[in-house]
Amino acid sequence: FHGPQLGKINPPKKSRAQLWIMHGMESPPHYHNDLSQWSNLFNWTFTYRRDSDVLTSYSGFKQVPSKITTPNITTQWMKKDRMTAWMVSNCWTPSKRERYKQVFQKAIDIHVYGGCGTYRCARSNENSCMDILQNHYKYYLAFENSLCVDYVTEKAFKTYSFSPSTIPVMRGGTNYSLYFPPGSYLDAKDFKSAYELGKAMNVNKMGNTKLENIFSWTETRSVDLNSERHRSWCSLCERIHRSDNYKRLYSNIKFWLNDNPRSACKSPTDLTR
Repeated sequence: FHGPQLGKINPPKKSRAQLWIMHGMESPPHYHNDLSQWSNLFNWTFTYRRDSDVLTSYSGFKQVPSKITTPNITTQWMKKDRMTAWMVSNCWTPSKRERYKQVFQKAIDIHVYGGCGTYRCARSNENSCMDILQNHYKYYLAFENSLCVDYVTEKAFKTYSFSPSTIPVMRGGTNYSLYFPPGSYLDAKDFKSAYELGKAMNVNKMGNTKLENIFSWTETRSVDLNSERHRSWCSLCERIHRSDNYKRLYSNIKFWLNDNPRSACKSPTDLTR
């Protein structure tokens, strides 16, 4: 069963021979219906959460066999003529990223593309959107719509893949060093306020040495947008063939999804600083 669909239909009766798997890549706030009636049904979870029975992700990195000779990305970055881009169409989110941006933009220039802004980039031609980043923007805002444990969507991965000379700026509820090369991005939680983050992104504060460290990942790693998805489906297939070794039953899938009592998702606390 695909996670967000749960609650829209009544759970069918389950026979002993059936194996039920809950699959979902959305964060808990996107499950709009009560999942209580789905208790004692699911055997496995197949989600982005690192405590899932089968872990899946939008993408991942791989080590290259030998050091790559890359163009001078630091020079490319310095020559760019625009500061920050944000491509977004969901304007009202649990993370309140739209309110965070209001403070953030007082310190740095932001061009907002999509339904929440005045700049346009055709979603039907994603390559052209990425070309805009690569050719013009020093930073890209990879702000998540929810501040949830392990919730990382495709935004930043695509920046690394299609615009490696653009620095991603993260804001979410996870430890980004588990997913991206440490030091290659800016994380909002490392700054006292949105305004301080914006000031730190000023060109004059980014010397050559710091920039070289940020972009050093391009010499030893590359992004493989499809490998993680393929790996996770292969893991699921292998697990199904050995299902007797992985017997499990979730007594309350709603509690697991929301990570009760710890709470999988947090309300933002950085909006007034």
